[in-house]
Amino acid sequence: MKHFKLFLPWLLLCAALSVSVTLFASAGGGGGGGGGDGDSGATGALLELFWYILVYIPFPWNLVVIAVLVFIFYRIGKNVKAGSALNNITAINNINENKNVITPEFLGKNPGFNETQFKQKASIAFMEVQKAWEEKDLSRVRRFISDGVYQRFNTQFRIMNALGQVNHMQNIRIQKLFLDAVENDGDYHIIHAGVHFEMEDDFLCEKFPELNQAGHLENLEYWSFIKRSGAEKNIYSSNNCPKCGASLPEDGGEVSKCAHCGTVTYLGEYDWVLSEISQGDDYINEPKKLGKNGKKTAKLREVIGTNSSVQLLEDKASNAYMQLITAMVEKKPELMRRFVTDEVYESLGEKIKAEPHYLFNRLYLNDVTLVDYFNDEGKDNLVFAMKRSAQRVGVEGERLSLIDSTVMAENKEMIMSRDAGAKEPKGTLYSHSCPNCAAPVPDTTDTKCAYCGELLNSTKFEWIVSSLFDSDEYMSWKKEEEPDLVNDIDPSLLDSLYDVRDFAINNVMIMVMADGNLAEDEIKFVQKIARKWGYKPDRLNAMYEMATAKKLVLRLPEQEKKKRKVYKLMLKAAMAEGTISPEEQAILDDVKKQLAEPV
Repeated sequence: MKHFKLFLPWLLLCAALSVSVTLFASAGGGGGGGGGDGDSGATGALLELFWYILVYIPFPWNLVVIAVLVFIFYRIGKNVKAGSALNNITAINNINENKNVITPEFLGKNPGFNETQFKQKASIAFMEVQKAWEEKDLSRVRRFISDGVYQRFNTQFRIMNALGQVNHMQNIRIQKLFLDAVENDGDYHIIHAGVHFEMEDDFLCEKFPELNQAGHLENLEYWSFIKRSGAEKNIYSSNNCPKCGASLPEDGGEVSKCAHCGTVTYLGEYDWVLSEISQGDDYINEPKKLGKNGKKTAKLREVIGTNSSVQLLEDKASNAYMQLITAMVEKKPELMRRFVTDEVYESLGEKIKAEPHYLFNRLYLNDVTLVDYFNDEGKDNLVFAMKRSAQRVGVEGERLSLIDSTVMAENKEMIMSRDAGAKEPKGTLYSHSCPNCAAPVPDTTDTKCAYCGELLNSTKFEWIVSSLFDSDEYMSWKKEEEPDLVNDIDPSLLDSLYDVRDFAINNVMIMVMADGNLAEDEIKFVQKIARKWGYKPDRLNAMYEMATAKKLVLRLPEQEKKKRKVYKLMLKAAMAEGTISPEEQAILDDVKKQLAEPV
């Protein structure tokens, strides 16, 4: 018993140390923005630990132990705070061009694949898409871009025309093109290619010159290509049908379809098709469990079909969502008619007519992720998380006014429904053909096929939008309806790689760029803030690059408590130099509007 009493202080010390370290790492050491119950709990545990040391360990050894523990906590806290998803964004000077991502398994399913030839195709896609973007004409690239990519561009062209915007690009140069990753997606494969490029980029607005941005652009983007497993036929070097060899129409229009055999070229059946373009921060900010090979996605495959392509389902969702955006900005609900259920058309149509007219400057659909599935009343339902960023511009007659001071991110949840057990459609709405008879659908406002009379927005054949929610609305809907979800994911978890300080440092960089330049003293200021918040400034090089390229967007977490912490950190950073510029104040005001209650 006597020996036990001698060792009791040390046993208590070890137990308290274990508890306090856990609390410190999870609550106080993560740099979550300060303040909160977790921080006070960790502080209490530390005080209790030090009390045990002072009482049970004789002098001067108790002071030695405390000194050692202080050093340990300092090192643990520094390491935990230095960890951040932002550190994983690849900086231009850290590109690894020699990644070995092509596996024997991939080659076995894609015989004849040649990495050099693929890079040539990706290079052609990149350069041709730039020309198509500048000319606002997708006919030259339609045969190798997916429906979702097509509709993203098409919607932006319509908005740019309404704003009188043009984008002149000169001296476009690909500096590096490399394969970053390969994913298996049911019967398909996806190759993610990194493209480091430079150009002279002048984005001009005739009606609202305040939106003008011009100058040198250097950036790193990720271009994703999808193809069904098997041999490939080249659709990049010729304009011939990959199936029958006949000449394809010179004007691809909305559908690149062979007039002789009916083959649609951009479905990934024959060659690699561009299905996604991502910026560095969006590219890394995807939970692994919801990746194409993730555990959560595997559970979804069990109910939607193990060989199904999740990417192609996400592409349909992208297309449908952009159709809704087009209807919103043009205030013409009929444009989305064939992609939504009658209920959505009625409710969203009324909202479109009632809300003030606005357009989008720099509209991006950053990410679309299939997150959940449920069955209800004989229908399969897919839940998609949508991340969009844009800057709203108010329209009153011929007068334009900025609603948002900068490009801001926004999250939505969208449900698409189809009858359970539905057979593979003969055509697809998203390629302008009737799902029942495959006849062409020339008029986007038609709700019935002119040939067979079938309802085009019927869930009998195709995935149709049945709900569109804000994140708060989605959580309320889940609570009220209690759907039997496969994953039951909280949408806020999609940003789980970002901590409060990550949102804050991202937004601070946008604030210092508000005047259009990132000067040397501003870089030093951001580095000072970064050190204070626990970052290693040299690890944020990719963020500086994105800020300089004007590719960062204002981001906020979904939870109200975290939003308030981000705002307070941004306010502290803005006040650190003594004065807040009008541009910085405008951004702070935009964030403040997102809070449920005044700060």
